[in-house]
Amino acid sequence: MARWCATKDNFAGWAQQVAEQVYVGFLDLNEAIARRYDALGEAAVEPLFGDPPTHTSRAGAELNAEVVVSCLKALKNDPVAGDFSAKGAAVAAYKE
Repeated sequence: MARWCATKDNFAGWAQQVAEQVYVGFLDLNEAIARRYDALGEAAVEPLFGDPPTHTSRAGAELNAEVVVSCLKALKNDPVAGDFSAKGAAVAAYKE
């Protein structure tokens, strides 16, 4: 299966470069979400989009939000560690 739109040759790569230059945490959401989609497979991912391949459905948005929370938890100094809801607190930190 082809990788989901994860590349370092666009705004995501530029954002990572800026984060490294100014010494702030970087969430590689393109990569993390692409890995999750790859793990689910195309048949399971298709229903997560209301307007393929651009806009997610509610289920897709919730999955993406879970990935954001997992990436935040993986930061060395998670700036919002004390602010997660019970649902967010139950999400494990992202591991590459």
